[in-house]
Amino acid sequence: MSTTEPQELSATGVAVLGLVALMGEATSYDMKQAAQASIGNFWSFPHSQLYAEPQKLAERGLLEEEQEEGGRRRRVFRLTETGRSTLRSWLADPETPPVELRDEGLLKLAFAAEAGDDELRVLARRQQEIHREWIEHYEGLAQHLAPTGATRFNRAALEMGRRYRRVSLAFWRDVETLDDTGEMPTIETHNDAPMKTDLKREDEHHAR
Repeated sequence: MSTTEPQELSATGVAVLGLVALMGEATSYDMKQAAQASIGNFWSFPHSQLYAEPQKLAERGLLEEEQEEGGRRRRVFRLTETGRSTLRSWLADPETPPVELRDEGLLKLAFAAEAGDDELRVLARRQQEIHREWIEHYEGLAQHLAPTGATRFNRAALEMGRRYRRVSLAFWRDVETLDDTGEMPTIETHNDAPMKTDLKREDEHHAR
């Protein structure tokens, strides 16, 4: 395909173009490794698609492909002019689909009237453990990314995930102590003392 006009892409196609743009050139295995350490933390998709999608994009003229002559004869992909134009066109569009939230912990909480208080507290404590593990995971990833250059955007995306987990951690702490009134502290952005106290406590926990 010789046109240099931007083309319509699936979300996986965009992910592939973005990963190749970040790395300059990449094999499907390289993309899989990079996705696991970056976008895979907030954008879920079968990583097996990273082996089929690059070939499709190459056939559309969005990637160029070069196969090694010796060794493992890996296929290395690079952005074409059309591929870069398509990626930039997608980035220039500020519209995004509504965010889908599928959290089984919240689903169980919604039906918790059928369970006892003990079961609810066990659920709340387990959810706190999960969110702490994710916070540590995000912080570990951020340590390997420089705060300048192109990686500053990767760090910003990871920070969003970290903040989401910290807010969720504070939420499940409140659920654990929920009484018969059902009253929970409200969270007002930038002005919530209970939330600030929880986040400060979590920072102190990680600093030790």
